[in-house]
Amino acid sequence: MSNKSKFSKLLSLFLALVLVFSYCSATTFAAESTTETPSVVITANNELSFSSLERIKLGEHVEFNLFDAEGNPATVGIERVNLPSDAVTPRGTSNSWKVYYNGVTINASFYMTVTNNKVTSVYDYNILIIGGTYDNESLTKTTTYGKLSFKVTAYPGVMAVSCWLKGTVTGSGNNINVTWQM
Repeated sequence: MSNKSKFSKLLSLFLALVLVFSYCSATTFAAESTTETPSVVITANNELSFSSLERIKLGEHVEFNLFDAEGNPATVGIERVNLPSDAVTPRGTSNSWKVYYNGVTINASFYMTVTNNKVTSVYDYNILIIGGTYDNESLTKTTTYGKLSFKVTAYPGVMAVSCWLKGTVTGSGNNINVTWQM
């Protein structure tokens, strides 16, 4: 690989990182300035904290735009949805959410219901892979999280990777942290 090609790749990576960090800083500042509006902040590598979700109306969402490990754009978000028609609504505050990750080659989502800071159900996942296939998909639930797991294989069969998307309740205000590996 020529020095010019290496320099070009390093410059592209540097510019992508600058964009990510400046976007994260602006989002963090806005989220810390008010707790009344729904917000999202990056709390760790591949972890976002969504708060004040009770203010989101049906069909509205909160998203965070980022770059994946390969420098491609991706969006992680939460959307308020209706409870499934066959759901038994427990006493207290119930909220159903679509948790999603939309990238260039992998899109994944699932639904979770949170009641009194506990995950009460997870259902209806969706996975879309461009340039490969997926298998071994599973949707798991505990009282603290809902998680969609699956294995992605590139078309030539050269590479396979385990992927997951997880929504974890924080224990306060029915807020949710979203983590992923794609």
